[in-house]
Amino acid sequence: MALAEVSPVPIIIYNVPGRTRSNIEWETTVRLAEASKNFVGIKEASGDLIQTTRIIKNKPDHFIVTSGDDEVALAMTAVGGDGVISVMANALPKAFSQMINFALDQDYYAARSLNFKTYDLHKWLYVEGNPVGIKSAMEVLGFCNQMKSDCRFHHFQHQIMRS
Repeated sequence: MALAEVSPVPIIIYNVPGRTRSNIEWETTVRLAEASKNFVGIKEASGDLIQTTRIIKNKPDHFIVTSGDDEVALAMTAVGGDGVISVMANALPKAFSQMINFALDQDYYAARSLNFKTYDLHKWLYVEGNPVGIKSAMEVLGFCNQMKSDCRFHHFQHQIMRS
């Protein structure tokens, strides 16, 4: 709570257990959101849709819930989430943002179609961990030429060019 009292900018809570090895329980998230309007949202990357649903159901109105896990971004948006802080969107911004916008507009048929089109790419983004995969994807797409990894993305290249 002390952070919220002194922060000159709004705070988005990051719950990324895959990186921190610690999960922020839904009750803690809601308690923080209720304690200060300076906590404006959460990047929820636990992958736990039950936890996320409980946050969405119990949060104050000012608090946004964004997916921090691209694989469940559509599902989180469908249960009331507000969007995504995405890795994949760096490489496929149009497709990924369209998918989320369709879901926010409750056009789940169109959202599912885009999700299925890009879904198999998720596993390739994390073969060597983040950010190696997304940098490789961006190199394959011609956005940059800075990769120094020994990672071989022949299958990934084939998949991304089809999307």
